[in-house]
Amino acid sequence: KQGGAVLEALLASKADFQILALTRDASKAQAFASKSNVTVIQGDVRNPSSIFEANKPIYGVFCVTTPGRAGAEEAQAKPLIDESIKNGVEHFVFSSVDRGGPKSDTNPTTIEHFASKHRIEEYLTEKCGDGSKMSYTILRPVAFMDNLLPNFFGKGFANMWAGVGDRPLQL
Repeated sequence: KQGGAVLEALLASKADFQILALTRDASKAQAFASKSNVTVIQGDVRNPSSIFEANKPIYGVFCVTTPGRAGAEEAQAKPLIDESIKNGVEHFVFSSVDRGGPKSDTNPTTIEHFASKHRIEEYLTEKCGDGSKMSYTILRPVAFMDNLLPNFFGKGFANMWAGVGDRPLQL
């Protein structure tokens, strides 16, 4: 849902550039396909070279990874980072997760999903420090209000939140 929210914000701002919307399933992005400055591309971020070749130049990339088995998020983000650098992308935005506020840079945690995001952050900062001209932004949201939908996942999230007790949770 983050990618769709970014697209909606860009469209609301009357962005005067072409927006490429990469998705695993183009049928789910048809609402955006009708916009004159949006091109919906079905593809796989684990093998993005053809996407870059067919759509040069690309100024910026917003990267959201999908959790799965151990290493799944890294398998999505690392090839996208590498191809972005190789193809002259100027700015890369990675949606990560907060892992303790100011300690997030050095705190991978024992939660695999969070630790994976930490490893991707390290990879991104290392690759951008290797003489690359690509700048980057790392976003570290904590939780999303969308997690509280009245479905199975939302009920599970609400129960997890209740287990936090009196400690605050940023939304």
